[in-house]
Amino acid sequence: MSQTQTSHVIAFDGKIPLELAESPSSWWDILLQNLPFLITILIVVAAATVTYFSNRSAVASQNSLAEKSRKDEHENKVSEFRHQWLQEVRETGSQLCQVVHELHFLSVRRNIAVENKRDAANHGDHPAFERFEQEIENVFGPLTEKRSQYYRLASKLKMLFKLNEPETKRLFEVLDGVKRDVYDFNTMTLKDEKIEVIVEELQKILKTEWEVTKSRTWSKALNK
Repeated sequence: MSQTQTSHVIAFDGKIPLELAESPSSWWDILLQNLPFLITILIVVAAATVTYFSNRSAVASQNSLAEKSRKDEHENKVSEFRHQWLQEVRETGSQLCQVVHELHFLSVRRNIAVENKRDAANHGDHPAFERFEQEIENVFGPLTEKRSQYYRLASKLKMLFKLNEPETKRLFEVLDGVKRDVYDFNTMTLKDEKIEVIVEELQKILKTEWEVTKSRTWSKALNK
């Protein structure tokens, strides 16, 4: 490494100038002299770097936890809504079965009265004719009311499901048959076949949906 000399002139009382020549320090000497300062700089830089990446990692971790919390909250809401939906299907289905039974009972009662009225007319039994005619009139009001209740509950049940879901096809085919039974004047006995099918189809649907809800809740619990 090349070195150059520098001179310093020092005067004493303005009389005898003295020239002192001093060789400059080498780079190694300079480095050694400033080593504590350089080490301090390195420590500061290293600390700042560590702090930066640590903060960055903490922010990323917080964001990840926040995202997981949002997903968990969403899953909780979905599970809550599904529980409410399942309960709504159960309640609507049970009410509908009751109305179907009452509707069927009133239809049979009307049909019997119509048949008896016809027989009374054929036999010229005017008192019996009037009695059965009055029976038909008495049934008409409740039958109309139950039919309205049926339409309300059947429509509500349909709106609880998506349009044209394969799982509900059989259920709504049977419910459509109930509407046709109201205008069937040949049935003279109570039959529970349609109600049994409605209950069976609803049980299948509810079981499937409950398994989905349970699996969602189980998966959510495992991820916590």
